[in-house]
Amino acid sequence: MLNHRSSLSLQQKVKIYGLRLFGKKSYRELEKLTKVPKSTAHLNFKRILQEVNDIISVQADPTEQLVKFALIGIFEGKMSTRAVASVIQNYFGSKVSHQTIIQIAEYAAEIADKHNKKLNLGHISCAIFDEIFKKKSPILCMADPVSGLIYLKAGEDRSGDEWESYLKELKKLGLSPESVNTDGGLGLLKSLTKVFENSVQLRDMFHVQQKLYKALIKMEGICYSLIKKELDHDADNIDKIRVKCALAIDIYDSFAKNLSEFRLSSYMRHEERPGYYCSSKDLGILVDDCFSDLDRFYKEVSTHYLIRSARTYIKNGRKSIVAYKNLIEEKLKKAYGNTISDIFLKGIMPIVECMMQYQRTYENTKRKEYWGKKVVEMISELEAYECTHHEEIREAIKIAWVIINSTMKSNSYIEAVNSVIRQHLNTYGKIPQWFCQLFTFYWNNRVFTRGKRANKIPSRLDFNEVCDSYWVDKILEDFPFDKIRCGINAYGNVAAA
Repeated sequence: MLNHRSSLSLQQKVKIYGLRLFGKKSYRELEKLTKVPKSTAHLNFKRILQEVNDIISVQADPTEQLVKFALIGIFEGKMSTRAVASVIQNYFGSKVSHQTIIQIAEYAAEIADKHNKKLNLGHISCAIFDEIFKKKSPILCMADPVSGLIYLKAGEDRSGDEWESYLKELKKLGLSPESVNTDGGLGLLKSLTKVFENSVQLRDMFHVQQKLYKALIKMEGICYSLIKKELDHDADNIDKIRVKCALAIDIYDSFAKNLSEFRLSSYMRHEERPGYYCSSKDLGILVDDCFSDLDRFYKEVSTHYLIRSARTYIKNGRKSIVAYKNLIEEKLKKAYGNTISDIFLKGIMPIVECMMQYQRTYENTKRKEYWGKKVVEMISELEAYECTHHEEIREAIKIAWVIINSTMKSNSYIEAVNSVIRQHLNTYGKIPQWFCQLFTFYWNNRVFTRGKRANKIPSRLDFNEVCDSYWVDKILEDFPFDKIRCGINAYGNVAAA
């Protein structure tokens, strides 16, 4: 890691490397040319020198150096193929065409595709799905939120047929999840019913709340506009407007209250009640209340598309929204019998949810301390009951922890993957043909640098073994170097392959 607080991109490192070593530039001149503070460049130059030399080592074959630098530049440096060719020409003195870099990516994608088709997805219990667009062309994405494994495919559109073809491809790789989590896309839902008919469909709670809050904001705006009309005494039908305004405000207040309770039931926030737990039955009642308010507002006040969209979304997805709570409780029944006592749901489950909040705050010391104390307090309170045994409580917490962690109520992981994909796609006019295969391989074989998966890679099914090789080295093992015409070396000389 760099000593300076702000880490440098691969492209910045290469610029500093080339300008300092070959251009004989001072650190003050480097600051003007690279926009990197001279103190940062000076403190980290030795480390930068070592990192770039690792990529383009003197001992390595010049063509191998070129391939390695190109692939690392594209995926870790997030550079376009044109930018990689430009960097090689400007800072290493090697005349490499843009087409050569594209050829490298295409050959690497063929190798990556062979590895991707050997993946075993049978271990995934809850699969999450999403799609990301680049000029109306979607990338279909599946992810395992436990191991971090992903599988991408470039699609022609987001229709049910396109999704069905993609899901069948995943099924051939062994995917047979107990549950699937989606954002409610119609084409995806239709194909999931056909391909994974036995999987429980869950709805991503983030998208549910997003739809509802957009509707809430629009309802508030409509209420203000009606109040403004009511204050205008010269307006026509003033009595009718007053009645409509009072009705709109009444529905808005009810919806805001129900939505607040729904959010509390779905997610726990720092300032809310850690001991609170909402069962699937209670959650279903809240969903029905939210729909009832939206339906009244739509029929009696406004048919705005945000109101209509949220109303339809809740109406069609009611079962999927409540499903994650149902699934958790069904698993608990299998573990503890058909009767789950209130002390378990209202005692054990809130503790586990607080533990999940503790796990999520690994980078926030204050919040981690808060949730850690809360977990200890809640366990102590539960153990104070004379009818409970400490060992049974600890064992129940472990079982509930495993069950909740295998049941996803959010697509946050796949959204994080999509945010990285967007950074790459922003450099291209359209999705390159080689991108999905190569990115899938890169992501599944890269080492996570932080978080709960730190120092691990998604493709290791045991998920406990630390990676022993660099992802690009696996590509180099089978790469057809004889098809690449030129290479680079550490001194920037042109080298024939």
